[in-house]
Amino acid sequence: MYSLSSRLKAKFLLEEGLSKSAVARILGVNRRTISRWLTEPNGPKKRKRRTHKLDPYKATVRQRLCCDPTISVARLFEIVRADGYDGSYSRVRDYVRQVRKRSLDSSISW
Repeated sequence: MYSLSSRLKAKFLLEEGLSKSAVARILGVNRRTISRWLTEPNGPKKRKRRTHKLDPYKATVRQRLCCDPTISVARLFEIVRADGYDGSYSRVRDYVRQVRKRSLDSSISW
C-alpha cells in the first residue's frame, strides 16, 4: 500500500514534465503503478460485500445464542439446516465464533 504523499509526489513530478518511467525510478515503484495512480486518483475502488448462504439465517443464530449461550455449533447447524440452509458447517462455526467473541468483548468491562 502506498501513501498519499507518494501519489502527490508522482503527480507533481509528472506535472514538472518527467516521464512515467522516470517518476517510477525516482519513487521506487513500477511504471504500471504510476499509470494506475493516474487512472484511480482516489485509490482503489472498495469491493462490495459478498453475500453468503448464511446471511438469511444469521438472525436465527444470534437469537438462539442470546437465549442459550452454551448451545453447541452442531445444534445451531441442525436448526438452520431445518430452516432451509444448505451451506457448510464451517460457515456456521465461523459465524458463531465471531458472535460469541463480540458478545464476550462487550461484556468485559475494565
